[in-house]
Amino acid sequence: MLHVFEQPLCSLLVLTDYKRAKATGKMSIDLRVDISNSVITRSYSSFTEKTVGSYSSWMISDVALIEQRGFNNVFSVVQIISDPLFSIVALFSFHWSLVIVALIIGVVTVGIPQLWRKRLQQTNLETTKQNEDLYGTINDQLAGYETLYSLGLTKRITEQILVASELVLKKQLHQVRFETVASNTGGFINLVGQLVINGWTGFLIFAKLTPIGAINSTASLSYNVLNSLAAFNPILTQLQSLSPVFKKYELNAHVDQVGMRDQTSYETANDIEFSRFTYSYSSDKPALFHNLSFIIPKGSKTLIQGESGAGKSTLLRVLAGQIPEYTGAVMLCGQDLSHLSTQQIHEHVLYVSQSPHIFSASLLDNLLLGDSFTLQELDAALEITDLLELVSALPNGLDTILTENGKNLSGGQRQRIALARCLLRGCSKTCSI
Repeated sequence: MLHVFEQPLCSLLVLTDYKRAKATGKMSIDLRVDISNSVITRSYSSFTEKTVGSYSSWMISDVALIEQRGFNNVFSVVQIISDPLFSIVALFSFHWSLVIVALIIGVVTVGIPQLWRKRLQQTNLETTKQNEDLYGTINDQLAGYETLYSLGLTKRITEQILVASELVLKKQLHQVRFETVASNTGGFINLVGQLVINGWTGFLIFAKLTPIGAINSTASLSYNVLNSLAAFNPILTQLQSLSPVFKKYELNAHVDQVGMRDQTSYETANDIEFSRFTYSYSSDKPALFHNLSFIIPKGSKTLIQGESGAGKSTLLRVLAGQIPEYTGAVMLCGQDLSHLSTQQIHEHVLYVSQSPHIFSASLLDNLLLGDSFTLQELDAALEITDLLELVSALPNGLDTILTENGKNLSGGQRQRIALARCLLRGCSKTCSI
């Protein structure tokens, strides 16, 4: 008869696992979206405080950790809570005091290991931060392959990755050490608790409050209850250890950075003016600019000259809204930059850096970046930036896939692509270096 139920039971288990995997995957996707939104709504200076490797680690390594210790454990908690319910009811049928004793022991079983909670949270956070360093090292070393290759030092890539990996392992083992202590403490209390319940059952039998045959039944039932609580303890510990990891993302801390200020769209009806502009890289260094004042007339082309390190790029980055930490005034559209949102600044200023990023996508995708333009606008931008010759030379024209950061392009071609992006968006003033 059992074989009649085998197929439906297997189907039910498969369906349950499928639903669980789907729910976990959806939560992971939502978490990555939340982290991504937190990252992109930071100010430029806040974003650059961390490496790309750190952000990659958040969305890959950390999310995998949260899946394992968070989302999957949530499903386990549901099962652990439901399993001992029948045993609790059965204990109550023998004597109500057995349930009280079992619950008291359960509270102690879960509570005592909480003495290590803060330390576990700290070690978990340290492990995730060490993972960030590992991702940063991997990205940094592989990005420098050409430099190391030209110097005959490619073995440095493996050496640096090995060092960073060993540091991660060290943090992981430190974390496991504390988790093991907390888990074994709960297990020991669980064992003592079962002996206490057996002793209490003996007292009830001696007092003729429960039948003598209850000793075996209560032992089995208390085993189910306390084992469930003992299994709950490490899960609770792992869930709590994720708290500082979520705080690291500052999911709600940067919502107002992109543009919660005045959203009025301003026309470029004024010159660009720097008035008593003062800026220093840090408080302990002399000012790079002090009370600098000048005007860039509307519609003009301006060349900024100076020695290396004189601050040419810094001025442009200030104008592009990347550096808000200055004193004095920088006027754009008749408004100080500090009163404009990032979106408003980008309506009038686009900054082409010396090393623009080229995405691993087609040339067309690198130009459009998700926006829509007419064929005439695209052709005009290609012609002005002298990219038509490049398009005709590529094997698939605009649909040609460019390699990572445009390694199959020259520096000048990457600059032209970046400039074409600006021209397509019709920026009234484009800062270029």
